[in-house]
Amino acid sequence: MCKLCAGETLTNVSHGNDVCIFKITDISEKKRIMQICDQAFPNPVLERPNFDALFAKLDHYAEFLAVFMQQTAIGYICFYANDQEGRTAYISLLAVDPIYQGMRAGSALLRACIRHAAEGGMQCIRLEVNQNNKKAIAFYERHGFVKENDTGSDSYYMICTLTGPVDNQ
Repeated sequence: MCKLCAGETLTNVSHGNDVCIFKITDISEKKRIMQICDQAFPNPVLERPNFDALFAKLDHYAEFLAVFMQQTAIGYICFYANDQEGRTAYISLLAVDPIYQGMRAGSALLRACIRHAAEGGMQCIRLEVNQNNKKAIAFYERHGFVKENDTGSDSYYMICTLTGPVDNQ
């Protein structure tokens, strides 16, 4: 059991100095954590018309990791790392409660995702980000993602090639 987050019912993924990351499998816990962090998005996820379908897909196919600080959920990442043919992982959602942004919780989540994808044989990770979300674009670029192309709408695809061990940026 983790003394920082008392996560005896959760699968521990990694520990940092002040945070712990766990794989979340409980549906109600996923929704609770998403609600805590929803204000991190310009267009809140829980208010999107397709939320129920999106959540069903995430719950069934995606990995859901949450970061905790002193027993409080402060962020999460949802990603797919199951494309064994193309060896490409895909990040669907990454959010940190705005109160805790700037404390490297997002970086910890992203590193855990990259590590998980690499261990699963993935060769790269892709994501889609709104072109107007300059803060998110800069965050991903600091972690090795590059703009791949635009989607023809209001977002970019970004990609990170997984080579070698994951560092501790």
